[in-house]
Amino acid sequence: MGNPIGSKKPNYSFTKMYEKSTLISILESYLRLIKSNPEEEKVQTFLKNNPIFFHIFSPFRIINKSPIFNIFTTDFAIISTTGTLYLIEIEKPNKPILKKDGGRTSEFNHPFDQVTDWLHVIRDHRSAVLDMLDIKTKDVTNIRGVVIYGIEENEDEKALRKFKATDFGQIDFYTFTDIAKNVQTLIENFEDI
Repeated sequence: MGNPIGSKKPNYSFTKMYEKSTLISILESYLRLIKSNPEEEKVQTFLKNNPIFFHIFSPFRIINKSPIFNIFTTDFAIISTTGTLYLIEIEKPNKPILKKDGGRTSEFNHPFDQVTDWLHVIRDHRSAVLDMLDIKTKDVTNIRGVVIYGIEENEDEKALRKFKATDFGQIDFYTFTDIAKNVQTLIENFEDI
């Protein structure tokens, strides 16, 4: 039975959503997955079932397979707590990012072209696209694209570091390794709650 009215000790109950050991286990599963040469859909399903990997985007709401009219479909759309709408394209993890000369591979250009197309449509039809996603216009202050692609250990470290300093405009680029590092940092700074 609850505490009587006026009692100094509140009657609260907390359920731990994540424990450090659980996060470590999820991260280990993620690392095994991305190194196993999985199909893109398998990675999408894993991320959908483990939204902690989207922590880097400060999600308020995550939408799986969000349509942009009937022309495009994102892998994920995330509305952050600060009002940024992130439109996310995920590729198969083991695809190469850079050629031997340090330039981008043609495979790498494809998701950037996709996200650029999404952003173009949204620029022209912002209200209609947000309405399709059941998002209030007032809740979105900024729209950015995101490409998640490649594993860092498969790339030349120096060339990749230089490449990651590239300004991609309205598109953010993360490797699958970056996503893992973000969760690792979260774990290192985490107190079980």
